Amino acid sequence: MQCECKKNVMRSIFLVCLLVVIQLLGLCACQESIDDKAVREARKYTAKNCPVEIAPGFISDSLVYDKPTRTLAYHFSIKADADKTLLDSAEARSVVLSSVVNATNLRVYKKAGFTFRYTYRSAEPPHNILLDFVFTPEEYSTQKVH
Repeated sequence: MQCECKKNVMRSIFLVCLLVVIQLLGLCACQESIDDKAVREARKYTAKNCPVEIAPGFISDSLVYDKPTRTLAYHFSIKADADKTLLDSAEARSVVLSSVVNATNLRVYKKAGFTFRYTYRSAEPPHNILLDFVFTPEEYSTQKVH
């Protein structure tokens, strides 16, 4: 009888350990990579928020993540009236870089070394690219937060 009881206890301990291992494996399998998170969040942001006029004449069209280059790409359209009043390219680049440096919502992606791209197109056909900025980790990590 004592031997049978011992077997039952050992069997119970084994089953508990097995369940713990299975749960741990399940948790590991559910962990999302930073790249997968970026893909998911970019799609979610675009579906929920785009297109939207973020300022007079400026429309946020989409956010796309490119895994091979680890680039989060923001796409905007600029309406004709705003198109004519654009800042010069160097000044606009500085403003956008400053926003990347100061963006707390990008912190996890900056820490992972992502590249950020901001493309501004004319809202009018043929939708020419007016401004196109790419910011690498070397650029945004050396800037001071304002």
